[in-house]
Amino acid sequence: MQWWGNIVPLLHLSWTDAPLLRNDLFYIELGGVRHRYHSPLSRCIYLGDPTERMMFTAKVIAEGLNAVLEKVRPGVVCEELAAAWKAVISRYGVEKESRIGYPVGIGYPPTWGELTASIRAGDRTELEPNMTFHCIPAIWTEDFGVVISETFAVTDRGADVFAEYPRELLYKS
Repeated sequence: MQWWGNIVPLLHLSWTDAPLLRNDLFYIELGGVRHRYHSPLSRCIYLGDPTERMMFTAKVIAEGLNAVLEKVRPGVVCEELAAAWKAVISRYGVEKESRIGYPVGIGYPPTWGELTASIRAGDRTELEPNMTFHCIPAIWTEDFGVVISETFAVTDRGADVFAEYPRELLYKS
């Protein structure tokens, strides 16, 4: 495990009873579930006053996520969503080649994700009405990482986002 100050840049860690401290940055991924249908939602929380760079990174992620959601329509392919994300982050000099999303639906342990498609370059899976995805773009730097995600369904009108929660870095001064 690599540590950067008070920041642990790893996902899906096991619980710990260690106290949260000032200037800790942590990632929370919640899952709403109904009849085994899953709707994940991720945000980062900083205990203290975040740096300008952290706030800027969150702004870039939110802008990129919004661009992805605006692109969602039946007939669009997954790699077009990834390209919308990449177009935004590239304007800010950020590079990220890994996937930014995966389909979700009926989940059975050990995962709620489906292994049928991926929001990434090269995936030509065509979006169809009622498909659901967890778009989880993140930017990890040498000092910190920020994640802001949304789960959405594909509709004829575009993305139907399952949660109404601010797309920003949350913090407690």
